Amino acid sequence: LTKSGGSSDSILGYHPTELARQLTLIEYGLFSAIKPSECVGQNWMSKRKEELAPNILAMIHRFNFVSTWFSSEIVRCPDLAKRTQILKHILDVAEACRQLHNYNALMEVISGLNSSSIYRLKQTWAGLPRKYVNMFEEMRSIMSRD
Repeated sequence: LTKSGGSSDSILGYHPTELARQLTLIEYGLFSAIKPSECVGQNWMSKRKEELAPNILAMIHRFNFVSTWFSSEIVRCPDLAKRTQILKHILDVAEACRQLHNYNALMEVISGLNSSSIYRLKQTWAGLPRKYVNMFEEMRSIMSRD
């Protein structure tokens, strides 16, 4: 599913719901591979983590990769208007992840958008419709540890 005005070499070339579905399918595969023994005693932090918790490590690596991907999609765009459009699109992906109850992917988006390289793009954030700013704040609140 391609959104009008986008191309397949950009995140804008893919419908937000389809991106969220694909993230969910990939992450389901990774999540379902985690064995209960990997969760015991924080094995993913031990010296033998690759041996004791390979699937948790795969989830962690995936989280970091996707989070970085979202932020890099924004910063690699030099045009302010298009960068704002990409940010809006990513927030639509986040909302679709939330609707699918994929809170891991939702947190990946929030993490990417909270990175210093994105957070400091004041003009990009200022160009967002208020609806999207509110949506992002609500997502951050839902996913907050507080």
